[in-house]
Amino acid sequence: PNAKLDIQGSLGQLFSVTNNFSGSLFAVSDISGVPIFDVNSSGISYFNGLVKINPGKANNTSYDALVLAGGANSTSGSGAKMYLTGTVNDPLARGTIIEGLMTDNSNAHALVFSTSAASSAPAERMRITSGGELQVTGNGVIKNEHSSANYSYWQQTSTDARLFTQYAQPLYFGTDGSTKMTILSGGNVGIGVTSPTSYKLEVAGSVGIGFSTGNKIVIRSQSGFQNSTLESHI
Repeated sequence: PNAKLDIQGSLGQLFSVTNNFSGSLFAVSDISGVPIFDVNSSGISYFNGLVKINPGKANNTSYDALVLAGGANSTSGSGAKMYLTGTVNDPLARGTIIEGLMTDNSNAHALVFSTSAASSAPAERMRITSGGELQVTGNGVIKNEHSSANYSYWQQTSTDARLFTQYAQPLYFGTDGSTKMTILSGGNVGIGVTSPTSYKLEVAGSVGIGFSTGNKIVIRSQSGFQNSTLESHI
């Protein structure tokens, strides 16, 4: 035998348990010798191929459950992680993480999603809080993509908030299932007007401006280098 416990078939090793800490400690292979399940010296386990899990009843409950727990009577900051990665060589340092995280000592939990950029460890990108809030971290971008050349995004930076269409497309704002305000790609704004092509601001309906003492309406026009002003005090 090649290990402490070695079961082989006609084409290769099927089952192996070893104390060789330079390689696999426990492995199950298919008939050709390709590992199906492997536990290495770092305590990392991996499966090759399709994995089906059929959990039994957890803690005598009436439902089937697969439980990943950080420990009994854990405190704030504890949790359990599931790593999804494209590499078995360094799975904990690269890839994506889904984590159930206890956020306080009263058993409130958040669901945290982390991804890794090139040659970087996974970092939190999105979180669903115990109260149901959806929080986006990292660069703060929520992207709505119809195609690679047709998308819009919302972004919160350290100094401002942004709502953009990426290309020359109108931006619509609506309530009750219909458009109430439009911003065209050239900057024209329409309120109650879906195609404000004539002026920078087009309003369909009455406009109330300046209801406090001292307010005024100022209208300026420019012709060459000469400015004229029409000013009305309210």
